[in-house]
Amino acid sequence: MKLLGGIILIVTGFLIGYFFYEKYTLKINFFTQYIELVILIKNGIMCYSKPLKDILLGYKPKNPIKKYTEDCILLLNENTFSEAWEKSFEKNQSSVNLSPEEKNLIISFGRQLGTSDSASQANYCQQQIEMVKPYLKKAIRDKNEKGKLPIVLGAGLGIMTAILVI
Repeated sequence: MKLLGGIILIVTGFLIGYFFYEKYTLKINFFTQYIELVILIKNGIMCYSKPLKDILLGYKPKNPIKKYTEDCILLLNENTFSEAWEKSFEKNQSSVNLSPEEKNLIISFGRQLGTSDSASQANYCQQQIEMVKPYLKKAIRDKNEKGKLPIVLGAGLGIMTAILVI
């Protein structure tokens, strides 16, 4: 019975560590999908002259950015695009662990869309992509440097607790 309890403690520690590891992956996925969204917006504006709501309706997002776009579309019925963008981001920002600087960058992007001609908006989209790329690179670097640490610590803590209990 003690052996089973020890195994459960080790597996639990590993799973807790894996949960923290997944936060690194989630951030990388968020930035990757955000860049895809900005490219879609840029192409929708330049190539098809679509309104922003139609562009978002045509986007089939995956998690973690799915919540942001779905809420933004719903909020567009009662708000301007910049208000809907900001409110949807504020509502869902806890799902991805972003720094205040990263949050401000994304919120300010939504404030600028729809305020000028198509060429200026497309340029702004391209600038946004270039400004987000360093954050994506940093997230990848953080995962490579620190990502396995929570798993090792969680499993180690589980092993240590199992040894103390047994």
